Amino acid sequence: MTITELNCKQTAYKNKLKKIEQFVNAFQAVDETKDYIELKSKLNILKDILKELDNLEKEYCALPEKMDLKNASDILSDMEEDAEKLKICSSFHITKLHPDKTDVSIPSTAEEFIDTAPKVHSEQCFALRSTATPSCTLDISRLSLPKHIKLADPSFHKPAKISMLLGAHVFFKTIKADNIKINDSATLQNSVYNCIVTGGLPTVDDKLHCFHLSEQEGSENLISKFWQLESIEDESLNLNSQTKFWEDHFVNNHRRDQTGHYIVQMAFLKEPSCLDESKQTAIRRLNSLLQKLEANPNLQQLYRNFIHEYFNMGRMEQVFEV
Repeated sequence: MTITELNCKQTAYKNKLKKIEQFVNAFQAVDETKDYIELKSKLNILKDILKELDNLEKEYCALPEKMDLKNASDILSDMEEDAEKLKICSSFHITKLHPDKTDVSIPSTAEEFIDTAPKVHSEQCFALRSTATPSCTLDISRLSLPKHIKLADPSFHKPAKISMLLGAHVFFKTIKADNIKINDSATLQNSVYNCIVTGGLPTVDDKLHCFHLSEQEGSENLISKFWQLESIEDESLNLNSQTKFWEDHFVNNHRRDQTGHYIVQMAFLKEPSCLDESKQTAIRRLNSLLQKLEANPNLQQLYRNFIHEYFNMGRMEQVFEV
C-alpha cells in the first residue's frame, strides 16, 4: 500500500473520531435505552478504530526507510490518545445511565482495567475548562527512555488539554508497583495505561523571567517624596568640632596647581611641640634599618630604588637641618 493510500485511511479514521467526539461532548441523556445503545455502539466503534490505527501504524513502518514518517507517526499517536479519552468518557456516560452497575471498565491499550468503583452520580462529575498542561514544551532531548517501554502519553512533553481528572480512589488503583529511575529528577512509573513519566524536566525555552511588583501611590505622596529628595539640608549647622576644624583648615590652606589639582597643607590636631625630642628616636630606627639592609644587598638595592622613585615623583623632599 502506498503512502497516499495510508494517508487517506488515516484521514478517514480522523473524521470518524471527530464525529464521535462531537457526539460525546454534546451528549445529554433523553431516552435511557436508546442512549445506552448509541453509547455502546460508539464504544465498539472506538475499539475497532484503535485496532485499525494499530494496523495502520504497522503498514507505515513497512514503507521504505527513506520516507519521513515522523509527521504521520505523531498524528497516529494523537489519534490513539483521543480515542482512549473518548472511550473513558463513553464508559462514564454509560455508568451514569445505569447507576446500579458498579463495574466501570476503564479501557487501556496495555490491558483492560476493571475497577469496582462506587456509583457515579451527576453531582460528582465536573466539566473541565482548563488551560493546557504542561504550560510549555518540555525538553526531553537528554531524557534516555528505554526503547522497549511504551508510554501512556507519548506526547507528554507537549502542552495539551486536560480531558479528565481521576479521584484518589481510582488513581492509585491504576498505579503498579514497578518503576524505573531515569535520572535524579525523572522516573518511569508503570500503570495500567502503560508507563507514566513523573518528576521534573527543563523547558525548551529555559529563560529566566523577572517580574516587578509595586504598589501605586497617590500623586500627593509622590510629590512630597520628590521635594524631600530634591531638598538640600544645611549640614554646616550639624558639624561637630573635629569636622569644623577640617573644613576651616581646607578653606584657609588649600591652593590649586597648574594642572588644577587641589593641594592642602597637612594639618595637625595638636601642636608639633607635643612630639618632644623624637628626632633621636627616628635616627636610631633609621640606623637599625640600614644595618639590616647591609646584611641583605638585594633588599638594600630594592629599598634604594624605591626611595629614589618616591623622591623623583615629588612625593618627598630633602630637608636640610637648620
